[in-house]
Amino acid sequence: MNRPLTLIFGTALWLHPLLACQPPARETVDTNPLPLLRVSADGRYLTNAAGKPVFLFGDTAWGLATRLTNEEVIQYLEDRRKKGINALGVQLTTGWVDKDLPSAGRNLAGQRPFLDNDPTRFNEAYFAHLDWCLTEATKRGFFILLKTGEPIKRRRVSEKITERKTAYAFGWHVGHRLGKFNDRMVWMVGFDEFPHAADVPLYDAFAEGLADGVTGENAHDGRAAHDRLLMTFHPPAGQSSSPTFHDRPWLDFNSVQTYRHTDSTCTLLRRDYAKNPVKPTLMVEPSYENARHNDNGAAVWVRRQACWSVLAGSCGFVYGNDPMWSFGYQSGGDGGTDWKRWLDAPGLVQTLRIQEKILGKAWWTFRPADEALTEGTGSGDTRRVAARSADGRTLRVYFPNPGQAAIDLKRLTGNAAVATWHRTTDASTRPAGTFPTGKPARFALPEGWEDGLLEITPAD
Repeated sequence: MNRPLTLIFGTALWLHPLLACQPPARETVDTNPLPLLRVSADGRYLTNAAGKPVFLFGDTAWGLATRLTNEEVIQYLEDRRKKGINALGVQLTTGWVDKDLPSAGRNLAGQRPFLDNDPTRFNEAYFAHLDWCLTEATKRGFFILLKTGEPIKRRRVSEKITERKTAYAFGWHVGHRLGKFNDRMVWMVGFDEFPHAADVPLYDAFAEGLADGVTGENAHDGRAAHDRLLMTFHPPAGQSSSPTFHDRPWLDFNSVQTYRHTDSTCTLLRRDYAKNPVKPTLMVEPSYENARHNDNGAAVWVRRQACWSVLAGSCGFVYGNDPMWSFGYQSGGDGGTDWKRWLDAPGLVQTLRIQEKILGKAWWTFRPADEALTEGTGSGDTRRVAARSADGRTLRVYFPNPGQAAIDLKRLTGNAAVATWHRTTDASTRPAGTFPTGKPARFALPEGWEDGLLEITPAD
């Protein structure tokens, strides 16, 4: 995705669910639109087709197509649109072989995604509803982070795809059926699992089939047009896609999931930032608000994950809320099952506000600068993280908890610097003083604050 994009509009045909596993032979006719998102020239973030930086602020709506009535889908989408969220995480399937679950992968109408549990035989009734949900979302301007890889997941051993030709065929049918959404789609290979070595070729075959399905090919010859899609891999908790898939031609950017492993946030993002070739990294699934871990998902943990992610170099942040990802169907924390009461959850509202007021301003010009912290860096869940603007005029430092840190101001331009505290709960500000730039200065989080963002700029 490192070239300018031209939009091509058209209509994708859907494949009848009773057709055989092998994709049918036909002429190559690419009528699906190209992605509106592309990777920036420096490989650090995403842009639109005109080259303008795009920060993905998403929400995990995994059960959008399986847990809601049509009226509730519209209610949810309108709420998220009005809040300024621009991306939604959606699952292609949800627990489709979990026989112990009452739904067993069915949507509210009782429709399962595949006929006879064969992931190459689509149930058109199920996919017609998914199509409707995606249509309602994309026409409101959302990008879709589509998690697709459940049929390859090793935990689904009883009905897991085990052959490359089947993985290719499954990917082909997904791309063929949903390719018309390609302009606003981020295709997420994988499904909360770090693959065993034997499964890596299956994901490669799936990715090839997905690209061929979108572009109208069906060769399975290793030469898919991956540059016509935007793709990543969805890893498990506490991991990144990079160790296995960073060099894959189909992977446009890496994804990180921390979930309960919040102490790994900066380590994972910094590791990906240092890799070559340079690719963006997205915090695709952080710790959830109202989750059973991290003080039952208190709002401060949402703010911490968002601030860590942006300053550590992530190209976006996908919020999660435990009662909401499944829309009340499943909740492990204290949030209950009434998802609607959490539409205005404090962690989400506070993070959106701080992103708008300070964290999101010229975010693409900032680079990790942890060397600026000379004392009090902390580690894990207490780690302070810094980023400096490319012009050297601004330094941002996040304090995730009370305490002090010494910050080196030598690399800032000018002879003196002005420091300002930003409170992450309400985006209010407090002066921190003026300091000479020739030596380190000590800063302490204001009394009574859980966390805070310090911004240092030239005094002149």
